[in-house]
Amino acid sequence: MKKTARGFTLFELAIVAIITSILLATLFSRVLFYQEQAEKAAMEQVASGLQSALTLQYGRLLTHGATNKLGALATENPMQWLTKPPRNYVGEFYGVAAQTIAPGNWAFDLQSRHLVYAVAHTENFTPKTQHDYLIRYQIKVEQHSATQNTSSLPSITLSVVEPYQWFD
Repeated sequence: MKKTARGFTLFELAIVAIITSILLATLFSRVLFYQEQAEKAAMEQVASGLQSALTLQYGRLLTHGATNKLGALATENPMQWLTKPPRNYVGEFYGVAAQTIAPGNWAFDLQSRHLVYAVAHTENFTPKTQHDYLIRYQIKVEQHSATQNTSSLPSITLSVVEPYQWFD
């Protein structure tokens, strides 16, 4: 009796190719999702670092008794408070628009005094304005009403100018 070597049939090869394609497509979509999540986390980390730097500036002014200068913090570029700005900070511009900075970068708008981040991965990002994939931050100084026999210090925060949604 002769044994013949038998390989894959064309049908079996097609099934393997289809399964491999489905697995690769799933993997590719997950990689894109995780890239977007990494971008979101990096952006939020920079914003958090800037909030900490703002708190330090606020504390510095309070300890020097310069509470009258707190309002000036709202016009400053918060990136200047960092020891080293992030690599994706491209500088100051007058009138930042979506075309001004490349996606994935930070810039400071000298006109509006906003810190701006251009979103790179926009698959799960919903801007307030259509096709405006910029997230704008501003420094807000809010004076609280003083209670009886106490003076109230203003609060100062780095906050988002326009709401956006970045789905997880």
